[in-house]
Amino acid sequence: MNQTQAKPIICTFHDLSRALRSVHMGVKADVDRLHDVWKMGAPTPGSRVLQPKIYDPRVPQGHLGNFEARIVFPSALATWAQDVLQRRGAAITTDQALRLVSAVSKAWG
Repeated sequence: MNQTQAKPIICTFHDLSRALRSVHMGVKADVDRLHDVWKMGAPTPGSRVLQPKIYDPRVPQGHLGNFEARIVFPSALATWAQDVLQRRGAAITTDQALRLVSAVSKAWG
């Protein structure tokens, strides 16, 4: 698989983080970098932040009326996964990282 074959992922940060928990293992620095990758994407038209002063996309806030989904770029997500796994001693190739991204994207249809 190459970068042009990988389809963008549209998701909330909470869903993305949960789907990649086995990669970031809850390590705050890795989760923070994943959040940075998610924020690089564009918000979807259906996103709404009704209470921006208390909004935090890292935790579910549907009960407050806040909802933000973003279009996550596969190449940026693959780079993040490679970096995290390499630091854990489980280096993967770009192709493997893109397959991981593709598997995650299938979780959202």
